Amino acid sequence: AMKKLDDALKGMEPELRQIMTLRLWDEVPFADIARIVGKSEGAVKMSFYRALDTLRAVLTIVLVTLMLAERAYRSFTIPHHG
Repeated sequence: AMKKLDDALKGMEPELRQIMTLRLWDEVPFADIARIVGKSEGAVKMSFYRALDTLRAVLTIVLVTLMLAERAYRSFTIPHHG
């Protein structure tokens, strides 16, 4: 399930992956990221938030998949009576 999230990150254009990494992991301000990638701050913010929406959607799918798998596992587990 986590492979989907990893695939989503790897599937991003290198510049977008750089924007996401700088902002999320390195906590670089948008203005500095804009200078690094050579775009306006507004363009960087737009790219970042669109990518974040995509990652949220992928993460939602991953979480729902995990919940359904857990529910299926529980339904096949034989209860022990002691």
